[in-house]
Formats: sequence, structure tokens, C-alpha cells
Amino acid sequence: MKFYKFTAIFAPEKDAPNVYNASVPVLPGCFSFGDSFDEAKYNIREAVELYLLSILDNEQKIPQDKKIKLPKNAIAQEITVGVDFEIKTGFFPTISSKKSSVSYVK
Repeated sequence: MKFYKFTAIFAPEKDAPNVYNASVPVLPGCFSFGDSFDEAKYNIREAVELYLLSILDNEQKIPQDKKIKLPKNAIAQEITVGVDFEIKTGFFPTISSKKSSVSYVK
């Protein structure tokens, strides 16, 4: 299993301060949300796992994390995601992390 670190950005909704939107700026289109900060963190990790799986499946390079300007009222937090990727004919790769796991089989 290989581990990757990314900076996730969490921003509360204007009309619902307990709801958080989450994104990973270095991964374009990688977004999620949650009804609490912890739920948003869990959900963005899962979104990153699936995003990385897609990148690896298409034999693309995984982007390196970089510093970004933090939007107003947002929280930046580093997340670590573990990816276990093997190419086996007729099987899909497996991805997992410390708090979530997704497996696909033939």
C-alpha cells in the first residue's frame, strides 16, 4: 500500500454553519461535503481515494500537493490516503484507508 498526503480545504456553508464543503485543490473536481466537520473529512478522504484510483487506472501521474491561498473562513487540514493498486486481468484494484475501505472484485 502506498500513502499520499494532500491538503484538504473545509469551508462552512453560509446558511448552515455546521455543514462543511470540502475540496482538494490539487485534484481538480475532487469535492465532497458533510453535515459536520468530521463527516466532511471522512467523505473527502473517500473522494480522494476514488480520484486516485481513477488516475492510477488510467496510468496517469498523481499530482504533488502544493501550498495554496486559503479562502476566507476556510480550514486547511492535511489528509493521508492509502491506495493499494494492482493490475490483475479481470479484477479491479482495491483502495483503502485507515477509516474507510472500498473493494472491487470480478
